Amino acid sequence: MSPADERTRRRPGGARAQAALETALRDFFADPEELDAGDLGLGELGEARGDTGAGVLEYLSFRLAEERFALPIAQIREIIKVPLITRVPRTEPFVLGVLSLRGTIVPVVDLRMLLRQPASPQTRRSRVLVYMRGGELVGLLVDEVHHVLRLGEADIEAHPFGARPEVEPVMGVGRKDDEIVALLDLHAALAADRFVRRRQDHAVLSPEG
Repeated sequence: MSPADERTRRRPGGARAQAALETALRDFFADPEELDAGDLGLGELGEARGDTGAGVLEYLSFRLAEERFALPIAQIREIIKVPLITRVPRTEPFVLGVLSLRGTIVPVVDLRMLLRQPASPQTRRSRVLVYMRGGELVGLLVDEVHHVLRLGEADIEAHPFGARPEVEPVMGVGRKDDEIVALLDLHAALAADRFVRRRQDHAVLSPEG
């Protein structure tokens, strides 16, 4: 990669960040060793990367356990294979630790646990989505990345019982052909003050107590 390409890859936002994301998607979906029969094909991915029309939004779909979820693709900075993750003391169980992304320290969250699902061992399909929350990056461990969904207003249904983003980050349901995905809004769920355990969680009784 040339120095110019590297500088482009490092810049968040805009067309250059979108181009970098598309390259990452192509790399991850194109490897035949990572795909089973019936999974996403290259032609489908090419169509998904096309220009969207008015009122159409692109979402990245992925799997946690047996459920499918999706995030707005504009909020995903990168998709990476699971790197070395360094544990950090006094963090919540859903915080796996931190990784170094080209010199930037990024906290990594087990999205299964954040959504109150049981943890699971990582596999060769596991990926970390580098998620943009405001101006900060957070890594999201997921079981498998699927593909890009293009959803219009008619394809999205609101959460049937309303949503409390700080508790239940599922904001609605997307339906496309035979696929149904839960659409996430993780902004409140990934608030930095949720990552650190409260002091009383680590209180130690004195011999007199």
